[in-house]
Amino acid sequence: MSRATSAAWADLVADALTGDLLLPYAPPPRPLSMSGPDTLWIRDGYVARPHTSASPHAPATATLGTAPSSVRHVVQSLAARLTHDRVLDVSGLSPADICAGAAREAGATVACAYRLEQEPDVHALLAALCEARAHTPLLLVAARVRACAKEHDDAGPPADARFLRQWTFFEMHALLNDAGLAPAFGGIVPDGGDRTVTREHDAVFVILGRPAIDRGGA
Repeated sequence: MSRATSAAWADLVADALTGDLLLPYAPPPRPLSMSGPDTLWIRDGYVARPHTSASPHAPATATLGTAPSSVRHVVQSLAARLTHDRVLDVSGLSPADICAGAAREAGATVACAYRLEQEPDVHALLAALCEARAHTPLLLVAARVRACAKEHDDAGPPADARFLRQWTFFEMHALLNDAGLAPAFGGIVPDGGDRTVTREHDAVFVILGRPAIDRGGA
């Protein structure tokens, strides 16, 4: 794709994000400690929950349909403006099915909601999302990110028993970026709360795929 085409598509996506769809993330006042790739960019001392209740290849239980309504609104609004309301929810699919589904539904917005937190083999999932990116104008990753605040359980396992691990906003950005997904936009989903003090936030990362300058055509 040409640089001009990519820039034009990024401008269209930016226009679709105007208003209050996503808000800037205001982190709590604490420096971020990075542990390196062997610990999946989790802070020093972070404890991940052991995955013992299901097969490593079992699909996750998350779906876009069970995501908060505010997150669904972001996905639906972007799809309505950019891909003719076409949305492919890959949250509960295996990596192979993610790739096949994205190829079959080429041109649809691909949404992956709350899957990374539940995935035993996060690198295989990220690789599948990278492959899916070649077939979609827009890849949206929704996640429940934890605040990096001075809490007694800051280094403990996620409060949500469905999650094996949980990243901060900046750790999630680093995870996606290092996997080759490079989010172009990202922010916190408005919920009326104070985003500077709460422990968790719903975030959406917007990854640009194949440009669809005709807003849905491919």
